[in-house]
Parts: sequence; structure tokens; C-alpha cells
Amino acid sequence: MAAVIGPSLIAVAVTATNNFALFDDQPPDAVYLRGMMFFVLGLVVIVLHNRWSRTWRMLIPLSGWTIGAVGLYHMIWPNGPHLQSGLAVSFTCAVVGAIGAVLSFQGFKHRVLRRA
Repeated sequence: MAAVIGPSLIAVAVTATNNFALFDDQPPDAVYLRGMMFFVLGLVVIVLHNRWSRTWRMLIPLSGWTIGAVGLYHMIWPNGPHLQSGLAVSFTCAVVGAIGAVLSFQGFKHRVLRRA
């Protein structure tokens, strides 16, 4: 699961940093649709890997719950306040990218070790 979520988070962080201005003036129906996709993705992660431990693996269900919560927020309040381009977005993308890097490293490290 980490080998899928990690690279996805890195891709989202990099592309969102470069293209976030596209999201500033989105119509509510596009925000709602994005929220539905995030909610379903978060729910899939939670259902498949809702195991909490005091290791790096905790990032997987934490990512699922966060993605699901963000999706639900966008579904409930498509006209509500959302992040606008700026320092907060850059910081959020950096954190998402860092979590993605940890998950990618751990996910692929374990896959390579299992094959050896």
C-alpha cells in the first residue's frame, strides 16, 4: 500500500505546487466531484489498511483518514473556504511530498527485500 500511496502523494505535491492557481476559482460542482474522489480514495485506504502501529506504517491509515476527511469537507462545503495559492499551500505540499517520500522509500524497500 505504501508503494502506491507514496508516489501518488509525491506526484500530487509536485503538480499541485506548480498548478495550484488552477484550483482558485473552481465551480462548486468541480469541488464536489473532487471531494467525492478523495473521499472514496480515503475510504479504500482505510478499509484495506486501517492498522495503527508506532512505526512508519502509521502514515498509511493516517493518510487515508486525512484524504477521506478532506474529501468529505469538499463534499459538504463545496462553496466553503478552501486553500488559496500562497505560503500555506507551499508548506502543505512540502509536508505531503515528505510523507510521500517516506512511504515510497519504505514501500519499495520492503518490496525489494522480499524479492531478494
